[in-house]
Amino acid sequence: MRKRATEGKSRTTRRPPAKAKGLGLAEDTEVVRERIAVRAYELYRARGARRGNAVADWLEAERQILGPQDPTA
Repeated sequence: MRKRATEGKSRTTRRPPAKAKGLGLAEDTEVVRERIAVRAYELYRARGARRGNAVADWLEAERQILGPQDPTA
C-alpha cells in the first residue's frame, strides 16, 4: 500500500489561502492615482506645456477619471 504524500505532515504548514482576484484597496488607489497623473500630464501638454496650472490640470483629470462626485452622497 502506498502512503499518501500528506501523511505524517503537520496540518499547520498548509499554504495560506489564495488571494482573491482583483487588487486590494491600496493597489486600486495607486492605479487610479497613476491614471489621474497621466491624464493631468496630457492636459498640461495639450495646453502647450505652460506652467502655472498644475492644480487645475490635476482637478480636471480627477473629474475626467472619477466622474462627477455628488457631495450629498
